[in-house]
Amino acid sequence: MKRERGWLGRLPVSGDVVAILAFEPVDGRDAASLTEAEISGRAQCHAYLGAFRRHLDGFADAYLVTTGPQLGIRETRRLVGRERVEVERLRAGLRSADGVARGGWPIELHLGGAPEYEPIGGDGWFDIPFAALVSADLENLYGAGRVLSADRRSAGSVRVMGTAFATGHAAGIAAALQSSGVEDVAAVRRELHRQGALI
Repeated sequence: MKRERGWLGRLPVSGDVVAILAFEPVDGRDAASLTEAEISGRAQCHAYLGAFRRHLDGFADAYLVTTGPQLGIRETRRLVGRERVEVERLRAGLRSADGVARGGWPIELHLGGAPEYEPIGGDGWFDIPFAALVSADLENLYGAGRVLSADRRSAGSVRVMGTAFATGHAAGIAAALQSSGVEDVAAVRRELHRQGALI
């Protein structure tokens, strides 16, 4: 699939150029779709390399060092939690007494063309409530990062690495406490504070 925009950057030590250009619509839940996208994505890499050699100054002798080990999948399934992170929370930069992590990445939506971004409201960050990490109907099941309970627009914000680390930290503490018979957001927040988490 052709993209109208991408990203090129030079690495500081090797001088290699990183190109983020390939895009594939894919159903990350389906093995056949994943296989087709992997094949097509790698073919795109070689097509871009050929175009660079022919059309960009300084790239006549360029060669492919590596591709990613596999496609990066933005979303597949998300937890049905006791609460869902809704885009209104991000737009308002809402805080909550049961927040166990902060999110600050813009609302990001990919529909095949250029990504759409919308800034976070308020002070530029929002709380992720504990209930969005807890399964609505399965005991001792927590979701963090790109699988926590969120609507589609919010998922584009909470899936990023920093926020995934923070929600994973909270989910891990919650699971550890529950193994001792404690399921209490106040206890999770106390332990996060004790460990130096920013909540």
